[in-house]
Amino acid sequence: MNPVHKGHVAMLDCAAERLSKEGYLILGGFLSPSHDLYVGPKMESQKTLHFFASASHRVALCRKILEGHPRWQCATWEASVVGRWPDFPEVCAEAHKHFKVQVFYVCGSDHATRCGLMQGQLYPTGTVIVPRSGETAGVDFLEKKVFWAVFPGHAVATNGDGSESLPLKDVSSTKVREALASGDFQTAEAMVGPPAVVYARERGLWGSSNSSVDSGPSQSVRAHLAPLPSSSPPILVVSDLHGNLSLLLRALARGREIAGRKDLKVVLLGDFVDNGGEISELLDFLCLVKENFKGGEHEGMEMMSVIGNHDLACLLAYEPGVFGSSYEIAEPGYKNWWEKWHRFWNEGSSTPEVYGCETGGSVEEFRSKFPKRHVEFLKSLPWVLEVGRFVFVHAGMRAGTSDALEPQIVFLKKKDLSGLKASGFENYKGGGYGMPDQVCDKGLKDVDCPEWGRVVVSGHNKYKPGEDFVGKFRLGLHSCVCQRTEGKANAALHCALLRPDAECVSSETVTRFQVT
Repeated sequence: MNPVHKGHVAMLDCAAERLSKEGYLILGGFLSPSHDLYVGPKMESQKTLHFFASASHRVALCRKILEGHPRWQCATWEASVVGRWPDFPEVCAEAHKHFKVQVFYVCGSDHATRCGLMQGQLYPTGTVIVPRSGETAGVDFLEKKVFWAVFPGHAVATNGDGSESLPLKDVSSTKVREALASGDFQTAEAMVGPPAVVYARERGLWGSSNSSVDSGPSQSVRAHLAPLPSSSPPILVVSDLHGNLSLLLRALARGREIAGRKDLKVVLLGDFVDNGGEISELLDFLCLVKENFKGGEHEGMEMMSVIGNHDLACLLAYEPGVFGSSYEIAEPGYKNWWEKWHRFWNEGSSTPEVYGCETGGSVEEFRSKFPKRHVEFLKSLPWVLEVGRFVFVHAGMRAGTSDALEPQIVFLKKKDLSGLKASGFENYKGGGYGMPDQVCDKGLKDVDCPEWGRVVVSGHNKYKPGEDFVGKFRLGLHSCVCQRTEGKANAALHCALLRPDAECVSSETVTRFQVT
């Protein structure tokens, strides 16, 4: 169900009608959007991950599609389980456990055949099989409460005047995604309803919104990046994500479109947690890419990441003393890391709350709900990356006679906070956070140093709305996705394509663009 559509609602109606004929009183029913860890790998295997939408969006769409159907509701338990995905037999078992009535699982004939459900394998949960219109129904298996229903033969109108229609049996999630991606919103509305299409378009789901490209006056997008040898893929850089998986997927698709090739190197500039509604989904996706796809490959793209100050703050709150830090909960002037991070580092959706913690809850509760694989992913992130002549770091690098570039890189690669002061790297002056300046100091946002001899690329900082910082040896991408209204990002995600052989920043070596 990526996404739910009117055909799914019709299946519930058919099942209810069939069971009513058997003497059952229908109390209600629900559609249960699938977990991201099921949908993501499935779309990855089909090479359609650019059409992925996180569970939070699919749940919201399901609720909108069910408006006007009061006896059907959207169930969220399956989609909200953290760190794993429960398959449908477990969902049925949970429903049977909590509802003291007869529960029926509704599915299509293809699914029933593939999963062996026609012989009552889900019993005591019953099964209602709804074949497509025109297909022959099978034989009921009353002993195991297996019933066959009849799919309605009517159609949904695709023109306002009803001049064209789409048979309900032909409505599918694939057709919904294709209609949204191609801009055929009238057909999409016929399949999911106007409120759902408005929701999808506002958030750019399935390619339904426009991306803006900083291509310069009277120049085509690809004219910005000089032709590259086939052996040298461009580097796609993505600024702070803050729990926005949907924006990341659009950025990946847009970057490949602009570059005209699929084999990109991708560098994510950190800040994966805090202020966004898809933090768990984003971390699940990044863990999945790292664990299952050649150590960091996704659809032919090599993906790399650096740590952000919010990621490090999360780890310091979760595990005082991590990376040898002496800035534990009792650190003077910062008495409670947990309270400070929880309350003041989360302007939008709080990371603990996204994981189901009570507002103002304890660090112990967060530790019990924050998956170990997410903790280990954050701890595994490098603090600096070198790709060719580019140096990628979250906040920037210091410049000056005593701040050569190479010693800073060496320091960051150690991932050691215990010798922070002894190494000559002072704390961030704004609050004594016990983090390297290169990860958290906003004072580095426009530092450009020819003596570096290399290009430093970072996110973290806010520049003028819609702008980035571009120097000869410095590229700073605007961080703005953490500015949120009503649970959604209200600003663009800033990205850039870099020539891997570039020696400095210029219109020939960098193409900047945004996705919303």
